[in-house]
Amino acid sequence: NEQLLNQIILLAIPIFSFFMVCEFLYGLAIGKNTYQLNDAISSQAKATQLGYFILPVFFQIGAYELLYLHIGATSFTHFWESWYGWIGAFFIYDFLDYWLHRISHQSALLWGSHVVHHQSQLFNFSTALRQ
Repeated sequence: NEQLLNQIILLAIPIFSFFMVCEFLYGLAIGKNTYQLNDAISSQAKATQLGYFILPVFFQIGAYELLYLHIGATSFTHFWESWYGWIGAFFIYDFLDYWLHRISHQSALLWGSHVVHHQSQLFNFSTALRQ
C-alpha cells in the first residue's frame, strides 16, 4: 500500500531528524562529534534516491510473491493470523532480509545499489539513512 508507506515516511522524517540533531548536540557536548556536513548531505541525498529504494524492494516483493504462489497463505490462514504466525513471519522476513544483504555483498548488480550504505567513514543516524 503506497499511501501507507508515504504516510509512514512522512511521520518518520521529523522523528529521524530530531534524533540526528540530538546525536549531533550530544557529540558536541562530550567532544566526540560524529558529523561532517558534506557526509551528512551525501547521506541524505542517497536516502532520497528512488532507484536505490526500488531495486531491493522489487526483489523482496518478488521473493514474497514466489513464496505466496508456492506455499499460499490460503491453506495456512489460521496459522498466519495467530500470534505465533506473526512471530514466524518476523523470523522468515529477517532470514530473507539477511540473505538479500549477504547476496548484495557478493553480486555486482546488487552491490551497485547497496554500496552506498558502506561509503561513510562515520557512523551516525545520518549514515543510517543510506540504508
